[in-house]
Amino acid sequence: PNDLSTTKCSRTSRACDGTAIPWLRRRPGRGVACPGAAADFVPGLRVAGPRASRSLAAISVSFGIVGHGEVLVDALLGTLKECAARIDDFRSHHTQLGEQNTKAALIEPVLKALGWDTSNPDEVHHEYRRLSNDNPVDYALLLLRTPRLFLEAKDLWVNLADPKWSIQFISYATAAGVQWVVLTNGAEWRVYNAHAPVPIEQKLFRTVRIDEDLDSAYSVLELLSKP
Repeated sequence: PNDLSTTKCSRTSRACDGTAIPWLRRRPGRGVACPGAAADFVPGLRVAGPRASRSLAAISVSFGIVGHGEVLVDALLGTLKECAARIDDFRSHHTQLGEQNTKAALIEPVLKALGWDTSNPDEVHHEYRRLSNDNPVDYALLLLRTPRLFLEAKDLWVNLADPKWSIQFISYATAAGVQWVVLTNGAEWRVYNAHAPVPIEQKLFRTVRIDEDLDSAYSVLELLSKP
């Protein structure tokens, strides 16, 4: 029952092993990750194959997480479908959004569907700064008032593959002691493991597009749900 099926990565030809992001206590078998890069260095990663893995209980204890929240499948899938439809509409009308409208229309609805209260700064801290003179991170997702994941938002039409968007962001997360970071323009969601002992360009753990593959998007984004 612990063997997970192989799934093809969105926007890549490589096959991916089923796995789970251990910053949250999750059910096994809900997500995919690309092998050979950041995924191979995630402590406690639950994967199919010969590599040893901790139990979910041990992962929860090691990350200091208590409790296990469930995301309603219909709520998340419904939100992703709505966002995908909005993206198609914005594209057909050549709508210029800007970063703030992208957040409101495409990013915060997903965070809310994942169970995060975007109006509670003890849970979702907007414009987070570790030090007062730091450049802010768009969102810090907190557990027990401790940042556990950083999310940086860009305008819908920004090309996230440009390394200039990830290099500084990942470096800041590493300095802040935050392992998991997400870079998104609302359509594409790129998840990085900032602590992976590989060059920064190899820290990409998973990338999905909600306007191209809803199933893969659900499998990955569900891992970011509030426990």
